[in-house]
Amino acid sequence: MKQERTQYIGHFGVVFMLHRFTVTPSDRPGLQHLRLSESVATDYEINTLVIDLYERMQAKGLPCEMLVAISKPLLREQADRFNEQRINIVRIASGSAAMLFKPAGALASFLAGSGAGAFVDDRLRTYHQGDVVIDAHASVSGGIGPQHSSMSLLIAARINPS
Repeated sequence: MKQERTQYIGHFGVVFMLHRFTVTPSDRPGLQHLRLSESVATDYEINTLVIDLYERMQAKGLPCEMLVAISKPLLREQADRFNEQRINIVRIASGSAAMLFKPAGALASFLAGSGAGAFVDDRLRTYHQGDVVIDAHASVSGGIGPQHSSMSLLIAARINPS
């Protein structure tokens, strides 16, 4: 399995290492031994993500094109910018729900806004300095037609107690 590696600078200056490769059925057993990250500690989690995505594609005998993007550990400023974006999304969801229920009264509007904000807040990630973001995309052409799928993973920063 031949890999192409390139570097990409994404939102907020986050640097990603892009790995592009094609997986055939005979390559499937080798997916657990891929070396995609600079850190051996994260290889198992990344390889598990890649295997899960490949299995989801159900490529059978067709080649599966994969692209895996692995960020360098986030800087504090980058994590803060992502968290600001997260807060804005929560505010938009809360405000939208409150506006929908405004005709029902102030209490209903308040409860709907609070509930929607809490619901969205619980489901969005919080980023920290040192976190690694992984995004994997797969595509297969042929069979029933082109198929695409993607999965992502956030590997939390490992804090070493002193």
